[in-house]
This record gives sequence, C-alpha cells and structure tokens, in this order.
Amino acid sequence: MKAEALLKTNKSTADRAANYATSVRRNIQRTILDDLVAQKESIDDQLFELTDFTLDTDLNKGLAKVTRDEVEERFTKIINLKYELKLLTLELDAKQEAFNEYFED
Repeated sequence: MKAEALLKTNKSTADRAANYATSVRRNIQRTILDDLVAQKESIDDQLFELTDFTLDTDLNKGLAKVTRDEVEERFTKIINLKYELKLLTLELDAKQEAFNEYFED
C-alpha cells in the first residue's frame, strides 16, 4: 500500500531544507516586500492625483479653480507624502538587501 510505503520513508535534510527555503522565501516576499511595494505604489498614485490641478475655470468641462487654501492644503499633503515615500523607499531598500542576502543565489 502506498501510504505505508510513504510512512516508512524519510525525507532527507536536503529535501526538507529546499522545500522550507522555497516556502519561506515566498511567504516573506509576500508579507514584507510586496506589502511595501504596494504602499509605495499607492503613495505614487496619490502624488499623481494631488499634482493634477488647474487654476482655470471652465464649467462646461467640469473644471473649477482651486482656492489658495486648497492649493496650500495640497502642497502640504504632497510634502508629507514625499517624506513618507522617502522613508518607505529606504525601508524597502534595506529590507530587500537583507532579503537578497539570504534568499538570492
């Protein structure tokens, strides 16, 4: 019976190590690196939207000029997002370097 035969065999340490390394690599990349990349892309999208404004008014095109207060608020958000992006990029680079040390050939 196949089940009995499987129970009588042992996987070698090399086989288990290869299996574990592949699985751990995939899980760490998914939980740490991919999450940071997604956060970075989200900030990039927000920055793109915040920098897309007009001071022109054309009600036929659905354009309304922004006020000085709105412009100031947007630039404050842009500066804060750029700061977050810089920190996130540094974190991603450091974690990617550490990840590569252990999981790249």
